[in-house]
Amino acid sequence: MSFKIDLSFGDLSIIVDSFGAELKSLKKGDNEYIWCGDENVWESTAPILFPICGALKNDFMQFNGKKYSIQKHGFAKTSDFELTERTQNSITLSLDSDEETIKYYPFNFTFSVKFELLNNQLNVCYIIQNKSKEKMYFSVGAHEGFALCGGVEGAKVVFDQNDTLYSHFVTGPLLNGLSKKVTDNQDTLILSDKDFEIDAFIFKNIKSKRISLFDKSGEKKITYIYDDFKNLLLWTKPGAEFLCVEPWNGMPDSLNSDGDFTKKEDIIELKGESDITFTHTIIVE
Repeated sequence: MSFKIDLSFGDLSIIVDSFGAELKSLKKGDNEYIWCGDENVWESTAPILFPICGALKNDFMQFNGKKYSIQKHGFAKTSDFELTERTQNSITLSLDSDEETIKYYPFNFTFSVKFELLNNQLNVCYIIQNKSKEKMYFSVGAHEGFALCGGVEGAKVVFDQNDTLYSHFVTGPLLNGLSKKVTDNQDTLILSDKDFEIDAFIFKNIKSKRISLFDKSGEKKITYIYDDFKNLLLWTKPGAEFLCVEPWNGMPDSLNSDGDFTKKEDIIELKGESDITFTHTIIVE
């Protein structure tokens, strides 16, 4: 049975659901920064993506000659985590592989998520431990939805450096090989509902590792740092009052994918009996 965990430190407070280790609230004082979740719009708030980001072609992958079925964004977001550590300013939740996960993901692992409050920032760490002697393959990503009163129309994202960004297109949930230039040596992207009529902004190998999100009134909402991540996605539903900021180490399959999990775009290879950590930071203004 899932349960909620509260943590406060300084002016910040969070609520995390053990189901999916999903962040449900991030407040500074009385100001809420996380989307509330609405089953009529988007019921999630901040799902965690593991062991895949996006979708597999036909929801299947192949490994060592066998086929395994994993749904879009993986199973962490629909799994019960255990609270494994708590300190004055942090909580850690963990998910272990078991007889059930082996049926659709053939690796022996512990996946932990640490939420740490420091001054005006929240650090979110994904810790992946390979508990076998063989190589393990996975992707991991964040998908936090930030509340935007009035929606994304006229809101803006400011990157930490000028860049020429191309957004990559999907057909259904799969990359189709097409892309479109959305900035030309600029540091600012003005958002519009029409940008999200097809799907998301998908930026591969993004040079900037820090963005700031401003609402349409020009008020700065959050700064988001993702040094440990290769790609960045921005997503909402047209007319909805949130924007998801999604640093990914991974990509959806392409239309011509052959399903080989070891060759999947941006797949991470972790050697046996080792671990790796990826951290992103949300700074509340």
